[in-house]
This record gives sequence, structure tokens and C-alpha cells, in this order.
Amino acid sequence: SIQLKTVKKSLEEQIVSTNFLGQKADEIVAFYEQIREMSKSLDPYEAFLIFAEALSCYYRFNEVKLTLFDGKEPNSHSPGEIYSIKGNLFRGIFDRTLYLKERKRGKGELFPFDQSVHDTVFSQKTPLILDEEESRPSVAAYPAMIQDKIFAVLILIGVEAEQDPLFSVLIERFISELQRVKLYESVQNLAITDGLTGVYARHHLLGRLGEEMERSKRFGLKLSFLMVDIDFFKHFNDQYGHLVGDVVLKQVAQAIKKNIREVDFAGRYGGEEFGVVLIETDEGTAFLVAERIRRAIQDKEFIAYEEKLRVNVSVGAATLSPTANNVNALVEAADSALYQAKRSGRNRVCVSNLA
Repeated sequence: SIQLKTVKKSLEEQIVSTNFLGQKADEIVAFYEQIREMSKSLDPYEAFLIFAEALSCYYRFNEVKLTLFDGKEPNSHSPGEIYSIKGNLFRGIFDRTLYLKERKRGKGELFPFDQSVHDTVFSQKTPLILDEEESRPSVAAYPAMIQDKIFAVLILIGVEAEQDPLFSVLIERFISELQRVKLYESVQNLAITDGLTGVYARHHLLGRLGEEMERSKRFGLKLSFLMVDIDFFKHFNDQYGHLVGDVVLKQVAQAIKKNIREVDFAGRYGGEEFGVVLIETDEGTAFLVAERIRRAIQDKEFIAYEEKLRVNVSVGAATLSPTANNVNALVEAADSALYQAKRSGRNRVCVSNLA
């Protein structure tokens, strides 16, 4: 009888153990299914929402924050986007779709404490763990880096799971997904921007021009295109060398960008030529913008490798019309106006007379 009881108890313990292991196995499978979702997105905000959902299934937390830095300078402390999700949102039904449609729901703020955390992480380039204190909950911060440059920092507030292996896997997976998205964005930027000047490459410039042209035709809007050419550019290369010529190209591109609106865009058409697309802009306004660009470059002192230079540009302008009604025709019209400016003495703006 005693032996039977012992065997029965042993079997019950085995069943409990088996059920426990089965439950744990199911949890681990569900866990990995959740974090695999992050691989389906190329949007860091969406990946952040998926991460927060997965975190909420296994751990309680006060808040998670993700700061993406603008990347204009290596390891720049200047934040671009800041996202924040409170842990109590997951105690009910969390609608990720709603947060994706209304992204302002996930927008966060940068507080002085966040800034001090960022400063420490940027300085040490390692995760930062701050234990709970009377005045605040525990804080954990993790940098996301590519080639030793921080582009994002994840902050978790009030979560106590640092020793859990699954927690470490979740953090590492999210950081690796951020790196994947960042690398994808870098590749995309290389494909659409000119490596020297930072403005659009020619094929992307013309592609965007085509899109804006179709939109303008559909809604009956004006659209103008400028062709900007550096006068006597060969002179800079011959007299000062190609390195100085490259600096001139970069600074001319910057001057163009500074003198157009956010909605307008510029690209390097080829060599020392730049194209500028002016959205919803008629002939008269296009001339004024072109003249503003010309004057800004004329008045600027270019400094390249201790050389102080003066640079002029000639500009041709054309506006969408029955004659110039496709990409090639509009570009050719601006190009013809540019050569008219060249023939007329350079350092001036000419407008196409095609109607």
C-alpha cells in the first residue's frame, strides 16, 4: 500500500513536471513568434510597438521609450523622433493598428532625466542599469549602434527582469531589428542621393519630377523646374584641383537647398549641373526663386582647402505647359533657357518661352 502511494505520488509529480515543461515550451514558442513579427517591419516605430507588446506579455513595466537620433553628426545627441508607451496600456486591449494610424499617440517627450541617461550612454557606449530609488523606479537603457555610432537609445522604466534569459533575448532581438532597419535606410539613401553633394541622384530626381508632374496635371497645379549650372567650373578643377572642385559642388548644393522650401527638392543632374523641382510654382515665382539662388551663390565666399573663391551660376527655368508637358520636354525647356543664360553672359537667369 505504501509502495503504491509512492508510485502514485511519483507519477503525479511527473505529470505536473511534464505539464509545467509543456506550458513553458508553449510560452517560448509564443515568445519567439511574437518577436519574429519585428522582422516583418521596416518601420522602427512599428518594431517598437511590437517590442512593447511582447514585453508586456511577460513583464510589468512603467514605460518604454525609444529615441532615434537625427544622424546629422556622428553620435549626435540631437534627438529626431521620440516614442513612448506606458505599461498600463497593455492591461486592457491594445490596438496596435490604431497606434500605427495615429502615430501621435506613440510620440514621447524628452525630459532632463532622459537627456542625462542619453549623455551617459553616449559617453560609455554600453547599457546603463540604474536600480530603483525612493524618488524613481529602476531604469535600464540600451544603445543601438552601427560601426560604433549610436543612432538610437531604448529606455525601460520600472521593469525588473534583467536576470531573465528571455528578457535578454528580447532586448538583443529588438536592437538587432533596429540595426537592420537602419542599414536598410542607409542603402536606400545611397540609391537615391548623390554621394558627393547629398542632394538627389539624377535618376531619383527625374523620378520624383515625374510623380509631381502627374499630380500637377491631375489637380491642375503649376510646376516649375530649374536647371542650375556652375559657370566656368572647369576652371576650378584645372587651377585648384578636383578636391577644391568637389568642395565647390558641395557648397553650391547646400546653397540651393537653403534657398528653396521644404516641399521643393534638388538633385545633381550631372557634372556641375543641378536640377530643382518647385512644387505648385508658376513662371513668375520660379524666376524669383532662381534669382534668389543665383544671388545667394554670387554673394557667398567659398572656402576650400584654404582657398577663398567666388562662384557664379547660370539658371534656366521652365514651367509645366501644353508644350512642356512631360519630364523630358520640361527638362529640355529648362536646359534651353540655361544655355540662353550662358550665351547672354552667364551669372543670370533665363526663363523658357515655351507655352
